[in-house]
Amino acid sequence: MCRALNQETDLQSNSVDSLKLEQLFEHLVALTEDEQQRGWSCKDDTEEISTMLLDLLGLLSNANPKVVIQVLQSLKYEPLLTLVQYYQLESRKNAEKTSTPGAAREHVNPT
Repeated sequence: MCRALNQETDLQSNSVDSLKLEQLFEHLVALTEDEQQRGWSCKDDTEEISTMLLDLLGLLSNANPKVVIQVLQSLKYEPLLTLVQYYQLESRKNAEKTSTPGAAREHVNPT
């Protein structure tokens, strides 16, 4: 019984889905920790991030839930905090767009 559990754990930790999840999470974390990008936007990485989030959604939708949980546990659930950061950043960007003087005029007097 114990041997079967160990084999299942080994399969999960070496599965294609698990490796892809780990890579996506690592890349997303690296993008949030890019000090230069946060302080002064050098490039627009919105498309890259959107693609990665869509890939992540596809993986999470189709992967074995046990694999997903195992990956999250192995990474101490930090990817969830990263996803929250992306959500908060996007909310701020949307708020900034609607709080600019030009945006306010468009809402009052649309053309």
